[in-house]
Amino acid sequence: MILSTNKPGNIDEAFFRRIRHVIDFHRPDLDQRRAIWAHYTGVLAGAGAVATLEAPLRLCAERFELTPAQIKGAVLTAHFDSLRADAAIALPDLLRGVARELRKDGRSMPTDLVLTTTRGQVHVA
Repeated sequence: MILSTNKPGNIDEAFFRRIRHVIDFHRPDLDQRRAIWAHYTGVLAGAGAVATLEAPLRLCAERFELTPAQIKGAVLTAHFDSLRADAAIALPDLLRGVARELRKDGRSMPTDLVLTTTRGQVHVA
């Protein structure tokens, strides 16, 4: 049997003692996050999108310590939002995806990340 959790503290101690092998997977480091952001963006939106979104993807990798599954979820949300708007993925789409993933994890966007929209442009303070 394989058991997977991101909340090992919620596993009963007596049950946990009976688990023979435990493998911990740590959150990816910055370089790994950059590669994961680029990978899923390329898969969903194409290689051209990765080049166009170089700065926003770098910002997301630097600012948010997400798991690979959370990054995939954020990019997927951004992709669906962009399809709904009939536009290319942009920074606001990515940040909405990140916010959704953070909420699912019981976290919120950092307070120093302020978004203001002016004629379609997003300014991050």
